[in-house]
Amino acid sequence: MAQLKLHETQAISELAGLLYGYLPASAHPLARGTFTLADAAERHGLRNYWVGGSKFPALVRLLEDAWRFEPARFEPLLLTIVGEGIKYRAKGGRPVTRREIEAMNDQLTLLGLRIPDLADARFLESLPHGGPEQTQADRRPSTPVAGQADLLKLKARFVALTTATDAQQRGYELQIVLADLFALEELAPSDSFRVVGEEIDGSFEFEGNTYLLEARWRARPATASDLYAFQEKVERKSRWTRGVFLSVNGFSKDAVEAFSKGKASSILGMDGRDLAVILEGVYSLREALRTKLRALGKLGAFFRPLD
Repeated sequence: MAQLKLHETQAISELAGLLYGYLPASAHPLARGTFTLADAAERHGLRNYWVGGSKFPALVRLLEDAWRFEPARFEPLLLTIVGEGIKYRAKGGRPVTRREIEAMNDQLTLLGLRIPDLADARFLESLPHGGPEQTQADRRPSTPVAGQADLLKLKARFVALTTATDAQQRGYELQIVLADLFALEELAPSDSFRVVGEEIDGSFEFEGNTYLLEARWRARPATASDLYAFQEKVERKSRWTRGVFLSVNGFSKDAVEAFSKGKASSILGMDGRDLAVILEGVYSLREALRTKLRALGKLGAFFRPLD
């Protein structure tokens, strides 16, 4: 097929922006079992067109090449991304909205394409309408956002740590990754981000509140006693101080149940999968914190996974 026309290039770029937050790019060692954009390409025989690397350019390339070289597979590919994305985003409390699908249909019209399933009235009526704020939060612009390259570097550094054998050195490297992530999101991380044994202590500012951070990368999941000790540390500071407990290897089932049934929590739980999703760019750190705060406020859930 000939080179894409300018209106096709623009429409596909907009489609990529709309689809950016539907699925993670590829599997992560700490997020196995999650359906990805790479899986969608594989399902439709388009694996050779998934170049990987930076997510937005890779998604644009996949859509462009499918449109040019495998037009019969373009529609099934989009339907898979949307269908799997609906399930993926529902788990994270970010439902796909009618406004998003209508915007997608507008771009498909520019390509001279109408996908009946996406234009079906019953499907559109089943979706929350979604306002401009929600739509903007759930999509990425059609050009890479500022700091995206830095986020990709942080992701690569974190992935490398999953195979590290020196626990102390791994702790120091994780400390730097976290401090850089909080700085990238302009959350004013404290200069006291430091490693004590296998734990990282620090603080940051978010929406007018001070949060203490404790991060652990131990072989075993965090226990109820670990959580109670951290909450006590937080509550000793002030009544308005909050906390984030990051346990890369997660929390024991008994710990989550016991902690959720106790008194009101002043701390949030995150695990390595959550961190992977943030570094993938599916959620910004700010979006992840807001999602977890909603789960805590509405459900009393100390820990609810993002993916």
